[in-house]
Amino acid sequence: MSNITENTELSSSTLETLPEETSQQIYMLTLNNEDRIAAIAEILSKSTIDMESFVEMALPEIKMYLHPWLKRGTLALVYAKRGVGKTWFCLLIMLILTRNLSIGKWKTEHPVGCLYIDGEMSASELQERIRGLSRGMPDPHASLSLISAELMHRKHFPVPNIAQECWRKGMYRFLREHPQYRVLVLDNLTSLTSGIDENEKQEWDAINQWLLSLRFIGIAVIMVHHAGKSGTQRGSSAREDNIDISIELSSPNNYKAADGAVFNVEFKKARGVHGEGAENFTLRLHNDGDNITWTTDTTSGGNRDVIVALLGNGTHQRDIPDLLSCNKSWVSKVKNAAIKDGYLNEDSTFTTVGKERYGALDIDRYYE
Repeated sequence: MSNITENTELSSSTLETLPEETSQQIYMLTLNNEDRIAAIAEILSKSTIDMESFVEMALPEIKMYLHPWLKRGTLALVYAKRGVGKTWFCLLIMLILTRNLSIGKWKTEHPVGCLYIDGEMSASELQERIRGLSRGMPDPHASLSLISAELMHRKHFPVPNIAQECWRKGMYRFLREHPQYRVLVLDNLTSLTSGIDENEKQEWDAINQWLLSLRFIGIAVIMVHHAGKSGTQRGSSAREDNIDISIELSSPNNYKAADGAVFNVEFKKARGVHGEGAENFTLRLHNDGDNITWTTDTTSGGNRDVIVALLGNGTHQRDIPDLLSCNKSWVSKVKNAAIKDGYLNEDSTFTTVGKERYGALDIDRYYE
């Protein structure tokens, strides 16, 4: 439908063949300017609702899938530098979501069907990772399905590209027709948006509107992306304007390749996320040759109590990221919160209340 413009004339028979979700939008294009203005005014009149009625309106339940951050309609971005573990991380999330499991303080509340679209990884490597992660897990409570660009290519099919309108509309219709999938993972944006300039906001606008349309029908989307040289997500900052969650993965300080899959997990944007589940942590995958298991460590990820104790006992703020393998911004955030809450003075020394609460914590092991 990309060739239809405001000047295109469409017959009623042509309109009848259009997808239901786009027919009204296309119909608008067939009207002259005055009729279009009148139609818009009528739409606005039918869409206006008084506040009292809105407050009493029955709306779909916003189910929390993975507490505290992934729920019905969530738009999330996971980014990291190459090789840090983005695919490992997202595959694990999909497996725990469908099997009613947890990662540290992230708890599955409602097992939910997931669709994972991979745009570049070898199918055999994906298979090996999923086998290792899922071996020994309980039976699934919901569907987990995969679309692999490599397997599609082998069948001589075109591969997904959400930069193209036809693919966006096709995925939208597919998800409407397959309600078992409520979470969509796009791994990754570079391979699945071929042909766009990722630095140009305008080229992201159509994709952003498509993501919002998925939110409106209750689909949660997790997008996987690369970090740029600055460490933030690569490309236009407009990509983060309408998302709810932005998660950065990074390698711990002094990380060596021999350490395997281990990375710090930090919220960079967390709309509506509170409590212990909002804390940074380190995720480590353990491969014993047969099974791949995981552990989390909130202390090495920058535990709030430890940071306050280190600051109050005289450790310089700039030294703490190296001691705890956490980000400078997290230390600064914890420090400012501790000052606001009355546990630290402006010079980072303990207040009386702070010393009573944090002064006895054992911090010597962090200097070993």
